[in-house]
Amino acid sequence: FPYGLAWDHSSDTLLVSEWEGNRIRRICLRTDRVTTVAGSGERGWRDGSGASAKFNEPCFLCVDALGTILVADSRNAAVRRITFPHGP
Repeated sequence: FPYGLAWDHSSDTLLVSEWEGNRIRRICLRTDRVTTVAGSGERGWRDGSGASAKFNEPCFLCVDALGTILVADSRNAAVRRITFPHGP
């Protein structure tokens, strides 16, 4: 279920952490399009791009001015960083 919310000013989209879904989603409110930013849906710990990354109950998140996303990965007791090489 959705847990954390953050507004991404760099792309004018809403970011949502799915606590039990182990994903980070991006919602464009103008088009109602939902995309997966990171997370395979499986619990675990894996750094990687998009769906190859794994989280274990991601909860709170925030976005900086450059669009870098910081995620509190609760069951892994870690703060994870999601970056985009060419912008979000």
